[in-house]
Amino acid sequence: MKKKVMYRFNAETLKYESVKAPTVKKILKYGAAAAAVLLYSWGVWNYVTPNDVKAYLAERNQLKTKIVQSNKELDVLSLELCGMRDRDNSLYRSMLALGQIDESSWKGGVGGSIKNPELVQLSDAKKLLELAEKVQTIQHQLNVITVSQDELLSKAQKEDKKLRSIPAIRPIPYLDRPIHMLSGFGFRRDPVTGASSQMHQGIDMTAPQGTPIFATGDGVVARTEYKSSGYGLNVVIDHGYGYQTLYGHMVEIASTPGQKVKRGQIIGYVGSTGYSTAPHVHYEVFKNDQRIDPVPFIADMTYQEFQDLAKSVDAKIDFSTRSRYRRK
Repeated sequence: MKKKVMYRFNAETLKYESVKAPTVKKILKYGAAAAAVLLYSWGVWNYVTPNDVKAYLAERNQLKTKIVQSNKELDVLSLELCGMRDRDNSLYRSMLALGQIDESSWKGGVGGSIKNPELVQLSDAKKLLELAEKVQTIQHQLNVITVSQDELLSKAQKEDKKLRSIPAIRPIPYLDRPIHMLSGFGFRRDPVTGASSQMHQGIDMTAPQGTPIFATGDGVVARTEYKSSGYGLNVVIDHGYGYQTLYGHMVEIASTPGQKVKRGQIIGYVGSTGYSTAPHVHYEVFKNDQRIDPVPFIADMTYQEFQDLAKSVDAKIDFSTRSRYRRK
């Protein structure tokens, strides 16, 4: 059937000319055809396509969305784990003298063999395998961080105990003069006999009788005794790690053998018992059974700082000097 052609008389040319369909009509014509196709497709989708196919396509779209979202979340988690590793290496492991987490340990040989071969058969296999490998990598890195944190905690607990045990403060709240001007460790003139070149094994700190004497580090009271020709009433504390301290010439002992004591806890009171000319505390430090100079083990603390430390051990502590009798 021939296509119908319309003609119109042109008064200027005095001829009949064919008439072309307007563009708007063409749009309407093709638009109607497209609408018909869409309508047909909608009808096929809703009335012909099985429900299980619809469900599969819907789930597939959801899966793609989940893959993209999971990848982003895993990337964020990976950055956080790397930050934890870098912080451990540069700060905590360095401070506690532990070896750093190196790259080979961090990567751990992740990858290579396919851990989930069933994924290969899926249409989104590549994306799913990449996701599975990221999960595997992060699981390994989480294990590395967990081991690192356990090591840090264990070492920190040991170091903290050690730092609290090593003698680090003076045994009395205040000094009547700078520590370098005290009767210190080394050879000196005997204060009683006047004999020269006598070895002094510790430091003498003068204080009023009855002034409280404090443990200079955590430890256990090893012994308490009285020596009339030596330290008089004295206390020895075993701090562990090879350290011991001795506190001599007390007027009264306020601790017992076997007692656990903390740095800043009262263990006795200043006196002048034994080989002494005036109230003071004779303080010695031992390392591996050898007497050493106590000065390096005495921190420069103010009286207020000393009080704060002692109050952290005993909130009701009494710092006042007590009048006590010298033992004969």
